[in-house]
Amino acid sequence: MPWQRADLAALGVPESDARLALQWLGADGVRLQGHRAVAAWLREAGGLWRVCAALLTAPGLNTLAAAAYRLVAANRGRIPGPWKAAGCAAPPSTRD
Repeated sequence: MPWQRADLAALGVPESDARLALQWLGADGVRLQGHRAVAAWLREAGGLWRVCAALLTAPGLNTLAAAAYRLVAANRGRIPGPWKAAGCAAPPSTRD
């Protein structure tokens, strides 16, 4: 769900983290963000997606996956597609 509609306080997720990256809240209480959250989602999907999840968190590839996630997240407003909805909109820049 978009973080703007979630009860972040009840979930134990700081708004700054939600603005920064995708969050994964596991049934076991583990919270992951960014590329690790994507990997958790892929593991949960099962099947061959588990292989992709393992690659995202494998030694050596982990650093590359984190950098790729940050690049995509920083430019998500420029990527065409249905995810340009308000829930996926990039927060206003604080650098202006």
